[in-house]
Amino acid sequence: MKLGFYTNYDEKTVAFAHKVGFRSMELSAWPDSSLNADKVTDRRIKEVKKDLKEHDMEVSALGYYPNFLDPHKENAEEATRYSTRYWSSPAGWMWMWSAHSRGAAPRSR
Repeated sequence: MKLGFYTNYDEKTVAFAHKVGFRSMELSAWPDSSLNADKVTDRRIKEVKKDLKEHDMEVSALGYYPNFLDPHKENAEEATRYSTRYWSSPAGWMWMWSAHSRGAAPRSR
């Protein structure tokens, strides 16, 4: 079993996690995170993947947990839009790459 934790991605956090013995991270995928699906680029994802690989770190999951049933229709619609965008973005594919690179199927939430 590999222990990990939920965090926003940044190089210092990955280095810290590796140093203290973690080998897995659940990365934040919210719009205000460093892996914002509306802004993240293929180039940035390659940089993140390289950093994770250099630190022997796996991505256990991408964390985005909106309320799709929000009583405010605009909030629910934005959650659906962003979620759909996320899983078709380079960051969404980063999770697929990470899971398949270790022989595991992606978890559904």
